[in-house]
Amino acid sequence: MLGTKITMGVTLHKINNTNGGVSILSALTVNGTLTLTSGVLTTGSNLRLNFDNGGNIAYNSSDAGSISGNVTGSRAGLIRSHYIAAPFSGVTSAQVQATTPLFYNTYWKMYSRDFTTQGWTAVTNTTTSMPLGSAFSLAYPSISTLVLTGTYSHSYSFARSSYSNTTAGKYILIGNPYPSTIDWTAASGWTKTNVGNAIYFWNASNNTSSSYVNGLGAGNPIGTPYIGAMQSFLVATIGTTGTASVTIANPVRLSTVNAPYLRVSSDETIRIKIQSENIEQWDDAVVRFNESATNYFDQDYDAYKIINQGFMPSVYTSSGNTKYAIHSVADADSLKTIPISVKLPADGNYTLTVSKSDPAMDYILVDKKLGTENLLSDPTYTFSGLTTDDVTRFELKLRTTVTTGTQGSN
Repeated sequence: MLGTKITMGVTLHKINNTNGGVSILSALTVNGTLTLTSGVLTTGSNLRLNFDNGGNIAYNSSDAGSISGNVTGSRAGLIRSHYIAAPFSGVTSAQVQATTPLFYNTYWKMYSRDFTTQGWTAVTNTTTSMPLGSAFSLAYPSISTLVLTGTYSHSYSFARSSYSNTTAGKYILIGNPYPSTIDWTAASGWTKTNVGNAIYFWNASNNTSSSYVNGLGAGNPIGTPYIGAMQSFLVATIGTTGTASVTIANPVRLSTVNAPYLRVSSDETIRIKIQSENIEQWDDAVVRFNESATNYFDQDYDAYKIINQGFMPSVYTSSGNTKYAIHSVADADSLKTIPISVKLPADGNYTLTVSKSDPAMDYILVDKKLGTENLLSDPTYTFSGLTTDDVTRFELKLRTTVTTGTQGSN
């Protein structure tokens, strides 16, 4: 390196040299945080961020540094579909083709999302641009590491195109535009116009969906407010009038490598989990009690359910035609009966587990197929399920105590 004053450690690479800047003369892989305090970092196309090992470019409002030259980022992928995004400018589908085939075994593997139809459009060439903030679905036919290269601007802000907001629950797929993790709950940096407060993820490792809203996560794994580099996420329209959009500015970025994965909610909750005989095949849904919520879909407190695929079971609650991964109501009296829907991928034995944050609340699990009622003193209920079973087979009933004179009865 020439003209350098650079501090390096296991998790810190700090560029702080206003006079001479920093030049990278040989291959350098960053597995931690790169901080651009001052001066120009000239990469010579030798800089690579390993996002899987914590590589990222931090942002602080006082930063006066910049990067000249190409930067490369990498992230490993499994043999499944991933929602991907480019962390640098100038990336095209040709770079994806260099890592994993766009066409394999008679199928196209890379798709963009069509908001109008809520479907997918295949990417059938190597000239498709992948601008910052755009998002794609990419299916890996074999275990691969996606490698994307482009230029980086330390002052970039993303403005997403506007979409029709005439219908509620239409999903917009958005890519993380930065080579660092971003926080959906950041105090500043987001402009969310006519979209709900929930975010949704697709987990390629197990073909499941996860969601997060207002301090509470659900799904397998449990959803968080953090979106990693080279990843994308979904938001849903609220369905009033006008248009829906999301803009993203630098303050949403995290300057730490290992952020906590779940913020704990202070509300009372009921978490309903379904699991097959394979302990890794599970899903959950949450009912939350918050005095600001209603029995209807609350954009600030509720999250829709996206049904899992493959061998993963799905569980959700419902109200009318709305499927909930996270359903918030004012209090237990507002929802004395909780409909539980389960979608089973195969015939077999399953368990339902109901966990309550308030031990004073007693619920009875009703199995409508068997005509049984089970007081959940033991929170786990084992049952034999068929794919042909009614998905609305179960419900939870709140057991209330009525006091008459000196005696109480349920």
